[in-house]
Amino acid sequence: MGTHKLSLPIRDRTIGSLSLYAAVTSELDHIFVITRGDDTLDWIDWVLRMKALKSRWTIVRCCEAEKGQSFSLKVGLSRAKGGESRWGGRSPC
Repeated sequence: MGTHKLSLPIRDRTIGSLSLYAAVTSELDHIFVITRGDDTLDWIDWVLRMKALKSRWTIVRCCEAEKGQSFSLKVGLSRAKGGESRWGGRSPC
C-alpha cells in the first residue's frame, strides 16, 4: 500500500488513534504499541497522551520492523513477558 496505515484518517481522527483509544478504554491491563523505529507517532491523538490514558499504554520500538510482522510480534511478546529482546527492547533504534 505504501502508506502509513496508522495515520489514515477516519472522521477527524486517525485509524491508529481510534484503535488505541478503544484498547486503552477496554478491560485490558496494559497496551504495548509496537512501532517502527522511525515512527513520529503523530497519529496519536492528544487525548491519548493525557496522564490518565498515557499510563495505560507504552510505545515499544521495533528496529527491524521492515523485515516483517514477525519481528514486531517478537518484540511485543518479549516486552509483554517483561523482558527486552534483540529485536527492539526498551531503547529507541
